[in-house]
Amino acid sequence: MHYIKAADRQQFTFIQVLDDLVGPDNPVRVIDTIVDAILEKNPQNFSDKGQSPLGRRAYSPGTFLKLYIYGYLNGISSSRKLETETHRNIELIWLLGNLKPDFKTIADYRKDNGKEIKLLTRRFREFLRDQGLIRGKTVGIDGTRVKANADRSMLTAKKIERRIKSINEKIEDYLGRLMENDKREDILDELDVEDGS
Repeated sequence: MHYIKAADRQQFTFIQVLDDLVGPDNPVRVIDTIVDAILEKNPQNFSDKGQSPLGRRAYSPGTFLKLYIYGYLNGISSSRKLETETHRNIELIWLLGNLKPDFKTIADYRKDNGKEIKLLTRRFREFLRDQGLIRGKTVGIDGTRVKANADRSMLTAKKIERRIKSINEKIEDYLGRLMENDKREDILDELDVEDGS
């Protein structure tokens, strides 16, 4: 047969700089820059773990905040799936600097720091708007039903408040799905352990 042959896995050397694998216009670079800038401006608003010189070092809040923003933007709503992606997804490997927190640590951060995650998503949108990266005038949709209104006075303070409330509800929903998925997966793990005993 006349097929292209794959390289022998036992003899293939993979030497490449991780930064070269993530293009200069990749959205993870935006996530990285914005989260770092938000944390730099507001360090007091985020987790204070990692202050003790004793024990294992803690992950930076930025690690989890970047992970959750990435997960939200890519529809990943399970701590176990987020953990899996930290091992195989080049974008996440780059974004987290090759850190690979386990699913329990990811879930615990969400449980302990839900307010910080919500605050970050709000600051993230504000940062994008302030930097001129978004204007908030165009909404992109795909297969979604939305209410249409072509009236000149379609944007009122009340409607803006409803939209902000809707965005916050979506964030709550995402965090809720993460929590439910974690609970479901924990139950399945317990059942597997009982079956294996």
